[in-house]
Amino acid sequence: MTDRSPLSAIGAFTVVVALVLATVGSPATEAFYRNGAAGNQNAVQGGTLDLKLAETGPTNGHGSTTDESGADAVADTLEDLNHDALGAHNVTNTLTLQNGASSLTADQVDIAVDFAENDSDADDGNAANTASTLEVTAFHYAGTDLTASELTDENGNGILDVEDLTLGSNPSTLSGRTGIGVGGNRDLTIALSGSSDLISGVGSTDGVDITVTLTVRTTGFGDPDASTSNTIQYA
Repeated sequence: MTDRSPLSAIGAFTVVVALVLATVGSPATEAFYRNGAAGNQNAVQGGTLDLKLAETGPTNGHGSTTDESGADAVADTLEDLNHDALGAHNVTNTLTLQNGASSLTADQVDIAVDFAENDSDADDGNAANTASTLEVTAFHYAGTDLTASELTDENGNGILDVEDLTLGSNPSTLSGRTGIGVGGNRDLTIALSGSSDLISGVGSTDGVDITVTLTVRTTGFGDPDASTSNTIQYA
């Protein structure tokens, strides 16, 4: 039985074969997968759902890394600690979602984006303002450019930005994406270009950490993995 607590327990999610579901602790800790068909038609099935991540680039040389593969959590996938205040820099990288360690097909992939302040004045409370100046110039999943077809400007500033990815209909749009077969891969490419002069009060040294959580799901169960410490700070 596997504890499916959130990012603090990022890693493999093992689905256990069981004919009788025993409850230990809260229902949230149950880790069983059972075929719902009649017993004389299909045997109870089980297996492992274990997403892995790889940073596959190419990057633009501003600090983004391609040094991690086959991992449950990667860091510094997107990084620019000296980001041009006028938007001249384009910070980009590709994450490859790998289902090679699983024996089960991932029926869907949920993508979630969050951000937190990371700059020299962590108490000035302008993380949302800073995030709204970081334009999302590319957000491609499984060959589809979501910036062009599905994601929308929710804060009304005329661009699709990092804050927008957390607002309105965008979180639900990012959920339920195309799944991954056993042994299969899917690519997620993100590119950011920030311009601090879009909002008064955002300027030199302001920055955010962006977390991208990718959860593969099958039959109601999920395995979350994440790219963390994606830090963008203005020069």
